[in-house]
Formats: sequence, structure tokens, C-alpha cells
Amino acid sequence: MNVNMTDTRWAMTAMTFSLMGLVSIIAYFSHPYFVLVSVFDTNIGLYELAQIFIWGMVIVWVMDKNVRAILWAQRKLFLLVVIITLSIVSFALKSVEWIIQFRHRQEIERVQTSLATPLMQAALHCNIPKMRILLGSGTDVHEVNKLGFTAIDYASGAIPPYFDQSHKCAEAVMLLLAHDADVDTSGHAGITPLIEASAEGHIKIMEILLSHGADVNKTSTAGWSALANAVYYQHEEAVSLLLKHGANPNPTIKGDSKTILNVARQKGNPRILAGIEQAIAKNN
Repeated sequence: MNVNMTDTRWAMTAMTFSLMGLVSIIAYFSHPYFVLVSVFDTNIGLYELAQIFIWGMVIVWVMDKNVRAILWAQRKLFLLVVIITLSIVSFALKSVEWIIQFRHRQEIERVQTSLATPLMQAALHCNIPKMRILLGSGTDVHEVNKLGFTAIDYASGAIPPYFDQSHKCAEAVMLLLAHDADVDTSGHAGITPLIEASAEGHIKIMEILLSHGADVNKTSTAGWSALANAVYYQHEEAVSLLLKHGANPNPTIKGDSKTILNVARQKGNPRILAGIEQAIAKNN
């Protein structure tokens, strides 16, 4: 069979992309949450990339009957091209990840510093004496910054990066609520102090918020309630506390098309699963 360089390049390109797709699928199923997430919530998923590569390979394979023969004839060159290509792609993806992480850190720093008022910064760092001075001098406990956050969001950690163990201050939360702070406030992502505390399993803050009438069934913009987050992050005591305060175990999580029961089954904690099943049976 006559093998020309144009056909060879075409075949190698097709198979290189197909191999990249297979590697992407393997990476996806071994670590499904490996996505590159920008601060603007734009996801570059390996699985989506893999679909493009695989479909491209299928089309070329069907169209060109000589592909396999060409690859076998030029197998050494093909392997070299594959290794170089995968190295370049791997470096490119890592570079994008580094850029996104850098931008994410910049955004977090902006939220915590330049966009935070003195009261918000004091709440973030649990500086109770300074908070008392500011509140005593007439600082508005309801003041909102450009991203829609208030001081109680900073005190409870309901600011980027969400669900981070740092920056939680129960005393600051209590002080702000004593000055009539909105217990159900939320920023641009719709994450309330109760949702944040539930995702972290921070029982003390949860109890303070619930005792001040926090809406136990309020959801974030992504459709996740405090209970859904407590189940997802496997906080048994938080799940029990929320159910005791009337959290609804039945709703479908908007955007994910699954119920809290589905999440509990997926996570596999028998005590949490039993609690959710009992709550559903009781509600029915």
C-alpha cells in the first residue's frame, strides 16, 4: 500500500486526539471532580473535552479505511508524536489551572480586603472589641458591599472561599444578631450563614442561627439547602439538628436533578441515610 505523508499526518492527528480523549475519560472517572473552575463559574471539564476527542476519532476512523494500516506502518513515529502531544497538552492544562488559581486567590483577597468595610473586616477576624466600638458608634449592621455581603456573612464564613474551615466566629455572629443583623442574608452565590455552617458542620453557629429564626429550607442559587450540604459533607450532628428544626428532606436539588436521599445513598453513611429515610417517612 502506498503511504503518503499527508495521510500519515492525518491518521496520527486523529489517533493522538483519540488517545487524549481516552486519557481524559480515565482521569474523569478516577477523579470526577477534576475540573478547572474560574472565578466566573466557567467549568472546563475533562469529560467534556474527552467527548470532543472521541467523536473526532470516530468520524475520522469511519471516513478513512487506511488509518490503521498507516499507523502500524509508522508506529514508532506515531508513539513519539503522542508522547510529545500529551506532554504539551498536560502542560497547557496545568498552566490554565495555575492561572485560574491565581485569579481565584486575587478574587478572595479582594473580597476580604478592598471590598470589606471596617465592620466586615473586624467580623472576619473575630475582633469583638472593634466590632463593639463600630456598632456602638452607629455603624449600620446591614451595610452591604458590592458583592451583596454583610458583616454576618464575614463572621460566619459565608464568603469566598466557601466551605473553608477558617474565618468562623460564633461570638461575632451572636453579637451581630444581637444588633438585628439579617440571619438569612446571602451574597451573590445565595449561600446563607446557615448553609455555610451546615456544610462545615459548625454546630455552635448553626444553633445560634436557628435560635434566631434562620430559614432552615432556604437554598443557594445552585439549589442546595443547609440539609443537602450537611448530607453531602457527611456531618451527622448537623443533619440531625437540621431535621429536628424542620428541614425538608424531600426536595430535588435544582440543577442536579437529584434528591437529598440520592445524595445520602451516594455517600453511603448508614446513620445519615437512616435519618433521611425516617424523616421522609414521617413527612409522608
